[in-house]
Amino acid sequence: MKDGIISYAQNFEDVILWRALGHVPAGNYVDVGAQSAYEDSVSRAFHEQGWKGVHVEPMPFYAEQLRKERPGDVVMQVMVGAEEGIGALFAMSGTGLSTSREDLAEGYERDGRDVTRVVVPVVTLDQVLAIVEGDVHWLKIDVEGAEKQVLEGWHGPLRPWVLVIESTRPMSQEQNYEEWDALVVEKGYRFVYFDGLNRFYVSDAHPELADAFQVGPNVFDRFRLAGTATSTFAAKLNLDAAAAHGEAARRGDDLARISAELAQVKDALSSTQQANTEFELRMLQQRLEASERLKALLADQAWAMSHAGRLQEELVQAKATAAEAVAAAIAQVSEERDLALSQVAKLHGDLTIIHNSTSWIVTAPLRVLSRMLRAVAKAPVSLARQGVHAFKPAVKRVVFGVLRRASRSPRLRRTAGNVLASMPTLDARLRAWHGAAMGRPTVIHPGPQVITAVDSTALRQLLAEPLPADVSAQARQRLLRLRHAVVGAKA
Repeated sequence: MKDGIISYAQNFEDVILWRALGHVPAGNYVDVGAQSAYEDSVSRAFHEQGWKGVHVEPMPFYAEQLRKERPGDVVMQVMVGAEEGIGALFAMSGTGLSTSREDLAEGYERDGRDVTRVVVPVVTLDQVLAIVEGDVHWLKIDVEGAEKQVLEGWHGPLRPWVLVIESTRPMSQEQNYEEWDALVVEKGYRFVYFDGLNRFYVSDAHPELADAFQVGPNVFDRFRLAGTATSTFAAKLNLDAAAAHGEAARRGDDLARISAELAQVKDALSSTQQANTEFELRMLQQRLEASERLKALLADQAWAMSHAGRLQEELVQAKATAAEAVAAAIAQVSEERDLALSQVAKLHGDLTIIHNSTSWIVTAPLRVLSRMLRAVAKAPVSLARQGVHAFKPAVKRVVFGVLRRASRSPRLRRTAGNVLASMPTLDARLRAWHGAAMGRPTVIHPGPQVITAVDSTALRQLLAEPLPADVSAQARQRLLRLRHAVVGAKA
């Protein structure tokens, strides 16, 4: 025999229903007028067994409680009536007597109860049943005298397997099911059980369930009382539980008192130890701070040494680089100095050769004459004319002296002859001057002269001889141009 459920209901409704439907795994229920999630709850035992359902509860406190305690269930904070709309609820907080019937509310007020009229939405039972997916295995209706209005809003084809409907007037044993029984029977239900508070009906579609309602709850149902029901069945259990809670509270107070005394003793015993501990903590803190400072100093010293090493390496490298740069500069300067000295020596040698050459010596008068002519050219025209007449005898004397000197040397005579042969105009003018000086006029016959190969070769040899040391820079330049002209023409 399997174990029964824990019963939370007011009148063992959950025990009877579990006996008939306990074989259905994860079934569905609809509880119209659900009230509390704890006290007198018919659905809680089924929820603990994995069932799901819909709760209709217009009171805000109980509706919010159901939302928190029944995860997965649907909670509708409305009333159920014959038509959809808005209705008045006469609420009495903290009780299960809230009703939509004004006549009952007036009686409660005459009895001294606090009744509050509130307006809430109204839906039909068809709308509530339509929320459930699949079969509805049981439907409970407990609306404090408004059961007929609930059943009048049921027109659809959906038929729960079992109905549980409160059938006595509120707070009375007087039955009132005659008001609505016909509405149930005409929908295909058969009455099977009355527990003194509710009437149980079984659908004609499931007649096999009727046998489960032959007797009331008994020992063979193996159920256990939760102690949360408001009925007298759980009164003793509730008293025992309250006593147990009181004893536990007293023991808790004693434990708290003993704990406080123990804490005082511990405080008294540890006062000296605490002082010593604080002193040791301060000393330890000081040692830790000193250690941290030493660590920081060592880190700074290590960084400084590392930085000094890097600076030393950079200094050595900089010195090496500077030394290499200086050596390279010295080598470059030395090379440039040696090159300059070699060029100076070469120029000096070239100049010495020019000064020692015969051509330099031969053309010395010409250089003097050239300087004179340049000086004359720079003077004004009148001064130039005077200078020509003044210097003309001197020039003649110089020229004649050169010619006489050349006539004494066969080599110079031959060289002069070759030079004059290459310059016919100069040769004719010199001959005219010489004739005039000797008293015999000479006719100048200008015309081109042809230099023989032998004469040209001799002239080139003469011009190639070293120049004298006393030759001026201008004469040296003219002689070089003459040498270039002769050698170039020959080439």
